Amino acid sequence: MFVTDNDGVVTLANDLIEATLERPIVGMELNDLLDDIVVPHERASVSHYLAKRKNYADDPVDPKSEIEFVRFSSKLDRNFVMRTAAIVSDAGEQSGQIHYLADITELSRAV
Repeated sequence: MFVTDNDGVVTLANDLIEATLERPIVGMELNDLLDDIVVPHERASVSHYLAKRKNYADDPVDPKSEIEFVRFSSKLDRNFVMRTAAIVSDAGEQSGQIHYLADITELSRAV
């Protein structure tokens, strides 16, 4: 799990994501982080997913929507599913996004 602010800078990351990525990521630009970890031929689909999620920040996303999550392979030879949600205050102001990554490598290799 990691959090980005409205400018797309990683402001918080849990130990597990940093251990999985084998480095600290706080302070990185989201686009730079994704360029570093997502295999090039899947980078566009991750960008498309994030753009759709950002566009719907003020409008709840249908849970059955095609943009509920994105699956990608990493340059570390791992497979991930990522879900992203807006961080919104009680006043309705968005302060960033939270990104959840699930490592599905073992599951994807078993199929």
